[in-house]
Amino acid sequence: MPFCAGTSITRVRTGPNRPFPLKSWTAAELAKMPSYYIMDLDKNMAETVAAEMPSAAEIAACRWLTGDELAVYSSEYERTGFQGGLQLYRARTQGLNDAEMQLFSGRSIDVPSIFIGGKSNWGTYQRPGNFETMQQSAV
Repeated sequence: MPFCAGTSITRVRTGPNRPFPLKSWTAAELAKMPSYYIMDLDKNMAETVAAEMPSAAEIAACRWLTGDELAVYSSEYERTGFQGGLQLYRARTQGLNDAEMQLFSGRSIDVPSIFIGGKSNWGTYQRPGNFETMQQSAV
């Protein structure tokens, strides 16, 4: 799957993808998210995103990433894989770093920082309350 095509699922398409704040971190609430975030148990990632794959025309119309830029990403992902980018999800859902993360509980980020999220990206709302907390406590 071309990089632009794969990332357009959450970054470019607007269709039925309209994220909203979840009420809680429960199975019932998480099930409201699209299947490319909360995958069906009997499907792998390729099978899951196949149903969301943009058309050839949508892929051809993708203008936010040039062919030269795409080649850099494609060659690096081919060389190194993308497993590292997915480890955060495994670590968070399996509690692998919970003890270390407790060291930062209640603390704020006290250096200049920024959060960037697209309006069609569910990542903004994956953890109920985090977005609102950032808005209330950011200086």
